[in-house]
Parts: sequence; structure tokens; C-alpha cells
Amino acid sequence: MTSSIDVNEEYRKALRTRSYVEVWTKIHRHLRRSATAPSPPSTPTAFTIEDDHAATTGNSLAGSETSTSSFQLSCYSHLSSYLLKPNNQEVLLAGVPDPELRAILLDYFTAGEVACNICVSLLGSIDRLRRDHRIIQRFLNDSSATAVDCADLASYAEFENPLYSVNFNRIHHLYDSLIRRLNLAGDSFARRARLLRRAKTASGAALVVACGVLAAAALAVAAHAAVAVAVAGGPALVAPLSARLRRRMGTLRSGRLARLLAQVEAAARGAYIMNRDMETMSRMAERLQDEVDHGKAVVRLFLRSREAWVLREAVGGRAGGGEGGYLERVDELEEHVYWCLLTINRTRALLAQEIVVGASPTPAPTT
Repeated sequence: MTSSIDVNEEYRKALRTRSYVEVWTKIHRHLRRSATAPSPPSTPTAFTIEDDHAATTGNSLAGSETSTSSFQLSCYSHLSSYLLKPNNQEVLLAGVPDPELRAILLDYFTAGEVACNICVSLLGSIDRLRRDHRIIQRFLNDSSATAVDCADLASYAEFENPLYSVNFNRIHHLYDSLIRRLNLAGDSFARRARLLRRAKTASGAALVVACGVLAAAALAVAAHAAVAVAVAGGPALVAPLSARLRRRMGTLRSGRLARLLAQVEAAARGAYIMNRDMETMSRMAERLQDEVDHGKAVVRLFLRSREAWVLREAVGGRAGGGEGGYLERVDELEEHVYWCLLTINRTRALLAQEIVVGASPTPAPTT
């Protein structure tokens, strides 16, 4: 048991990296400014974003609970634009010379926006899950439940599962399509780079042969040794100049292709990572979704039977992990959402860096 606790604590310590805490703090700062809720804890240990005062207030009306929910969820409406960095993709993409790649990268940045919106929507849903759980706990902890408490339970059972509002299908389709298109673009640029290298090799060999033929012909037809030397020397003088020009043009073309390939690889890496993270998050949300649906069914059964043990046993045995297990799964989903938000910005920043490098002038080759 001790080792399990130690492992969990080490896991939570690993989560609290500087970047992770920065994202957590940024979100909560925005929520504090957007709502009249008390400040969150100084460190992200509980990962709560709801008003803790509501946990001890037993005389709230179902209608006020609903309006509070709508108000708190509205605090998330502008969170995506506040979090997403960099958000100047139109300016960045102006530096991508290939129009086909530019269109793909624009879709990549759009997919990042969709993923960010999903994360923000999940944060709002998690907020609602915690407040719904408090409604049930308040009812169970109060031995003298009132009609108002029953009305709160009825509202909880009636409202749609908050996790239903999160649709992962679109983001999976976007990233699957992006990965496929980026792979095709990478293959195309790599093929062009190979052809360019072969053309450079072939043109170099052809130039050497041409110079040799010209020199031999000049020697054969020249009657005077001085004329022969002059004619033969001409190609010898021109050849280094042609080789330098060829190297310069070849370097420019190959450098441009290398930079485009670097952009494709950065985008493909980011799309793959994000697709995998969103798949993990969708599985976690789906599991919680099933638990919430079961909880609502139990509450409806309780409201019909008025047998408190029905509700108590259902809450105590959520998916075999008890109440604590359910709340831990809610926390784990929220932690993964924060990680996804951090990954979105990191992958966007890496791609933006490659685009900026690709837009800078290619250095002249050394002779």
C-alpha cells in the first residue's frame, strides 16, 4: 500500500513541471477574471475550478444551480483564444513558398484550434461533473433532506451528461487526414531532392565529357600549337566557373527542399503526437461518460423508490473504485487535458520555428 501511495505521489510530482504549472495558472487566472469565484489553490494539487463554497451550501435552488452552471461554463467561452500560441499562423504561412504545403500547414494549425476547443470544452464538463457530484454528496450527508434537495437531484438526473457535448470524431478525422497528407508531401519533397541530386551528378559528368570532347576536337583541327593551347585552355577556364554556378544553384534548390522537408516533418510529428493524445483522452472521457450515465440512472431509480440505500451504494461503488476512484478518474482526465493544451502549443511553436527558419535567406555555399 505504501509503495502504491509513493508511486502516485511521484506521478503527481512529475506532473508539476514548470510548463505544466504555467498552463494551469494561466487557465485559472482567466477563470478568476471571468467569474466571481474564489481564487484556486496556490499549487495545482486538487485541480479544482469550481466554487468550493457551494459544497457547504445546502439551501440552493435547482434553478439557481442551473444558472450558476451556465454562468460558469460561459467563463470557458474565450479560453481557447487566450491559451492558443502562436496564433499568427496567417503571417507565418506567408513565408512558405509551396502553395500545396501552405494549405496543409494551414489545416494543421486549424486542427490545433479544434483540439484546443475540445480541451476547453472538457474542462467545462469536468467542472460540471464535480458540481453534480457535490449535489449527490450533499443529499447523502444531510439526514434531513428537503424537497429542494430532491429537486436538485431531479435536475441532475434530467440534464444531459456533460461529456456528451465533447465530440472527438472530428478531431480524429482531421489528424488522420493530416498525417496521410503530410506523409504524401514528405515523400514528394524527398523524391524531388533525390532527383535533384541525381541531376547534379549527371550534369557534372556531362560537363566533364563535353570539355574533354571540345579540347580533343580543338587539338585535332588546330594547326598551330599556341592556338591549340588557347582553345584547349578556354574550356578549362570556363569549367570552374560553370561548376561554381552549378553548385550555387544546386545548393539553393536542395536547401529549399530540405527546409520544406523539415516543416513537413515537424508538422507530421505534431499531428501524430496530438492524434495519440486525443485518442487517449477520448478513451478516458468515454469511461467517465459511462459512469455518469449509470449514476443518473441510479438517481432516477432513487427518485422513484425513495430508498436512500440505492443512492448510497451506487455512489460508494462507482465502477468498483468507490467515490474516491471516480473523483480520481475525473482528476486524471483533467490532468491529461492540461497536458494536451501544453502539447498543442509546443508542437505549434516547433512548426513555427521551422517556418521562420525556412523563410530566412539560404546562406551562400563556400567555394
